[in-house]
Amino acid sequence: MLKKYLLIAFGLATGVVFFQGCDDTLNEKKIDQTIIPDTLVSFAQHISPVLQIKCATSGCHDEKTTTPPILTDHYHIIHSSIPQLVVPYNPVSSQLIWAIEGSGQYLMPPLNSIPLTPNQIKGIRQWVKEGAKNN
Repeated sequence: MLKKYLLIAFGLATGVVFFQGCDDTLNEKKIDQTIIPDTLVSFAQHISPVLQIKCATSGCHDEKTTTPPILTDHYHIIHSSIPQLVVPYNPVSSQLIWAIEGSGQYLMPPLNSIPLTPNQIKGIRQWVKEGAKNN
């Protein structure tokens, strides 16, 4: 009987250790350490996580507070109410690029927020240059 309880306790302890080691929660530190490649930028793998952590937060560009533009998913970005938010294949004409590079009317993220890394800015620009695909 004692063997049975020890085996159960061991199994539970092993499960707790295993699941604690599998933390795949996305946070600012992890997203800032993720390198976006120079080519073949994926919206799902590279751009969406950056936008979710850095832009689509409460009080900013999420669906609940609806500060235009909504940056929660590809559809909202491409079909934004803001003209030329993203112009596929043309980052120079895309207002999103102007904002994140600080060359437009609005600076994003705002000064009181944690900025995008140079790699994130370059990656978003490259994603637009490659057609702003939903890949």
